[in-house]
Amino acid sequence: MNQENPARERILRRLAAALKTPTQPPWTHSPADAARPAFAPLTDIRTHFRDECAANRTELIEGRREELVRAFYKLLMDTGLAPGENPGPGAPRIYAQKPAAGVEAIWEELLRPWQGCSDGPDSGPPDDRHATSLTLAEALIARTGSLLISTAQGGRAASVLPPLHIVYARAEQIVAELDDALARLQNHGPTPARSMFSLITGPSRTADIEKMLVLGAHGPKRLVILLDA
Repeated sequence: MNQENPARERILRRLAAALKTPTQPPWTHSPADAARPAFAPLTDIRTHFRDECAANRTELIEGRREELVRAFYKLLMDTGLAPGENPGPGAPRIYAQKPAAGVEAIWEELLRPWQGCSDGPDSGPPDDRHATSLTLAEALIARTGSLLISTAQGGRAASVLPPLHIVYARAEQIVAELDDALARLQNHGPTPARSMFSLITGPSRTADIEKMLVLGAHGPKRLVILLDA
């Protein structure tokens, strides 16, 4: 049964009248516009990256390699991972899938105390026992305080499941824009190890329910970057 809807009819009449009058878009495009950068160039990418990490609630630890190794050990032990112990079957573990060739030295140094231990690093599929994960980074993007990682730097699941995600990176990996990070990847060339890329900006979060920010909604609750100066 059809029912009159005066409000609906008024809206339709206004739309029909508007469509009879062509309008010009309020903007114009030119080659010069396309070449113009969207944002002002960054003058200090290291400082900008640091500020963006703070805004994103990414924990950034900067220092020399030996300082970062100690910080890494403390982070693991704070989650219940103490090297040399013999934990029970439900004890927390670390997920660490060895990255592609070229970075074995730092990887072995970070995980040396846990090698051979029953609670040592796992490279198989992670599960809810894994309290933390370790990956490296392809690049750090100063504009947004983001990480670009790939399967070549620690696997697919490392940045998704464990509640604490730790990333070791070098200061020279900081670039200004996402375009710069992608250009670096092109320089590496296509490899089967880099079958997946992920852009991460801070820990997992949502504010869907009553606009209340909740961390760890769909992935790690904490994101820690160990930045080798």
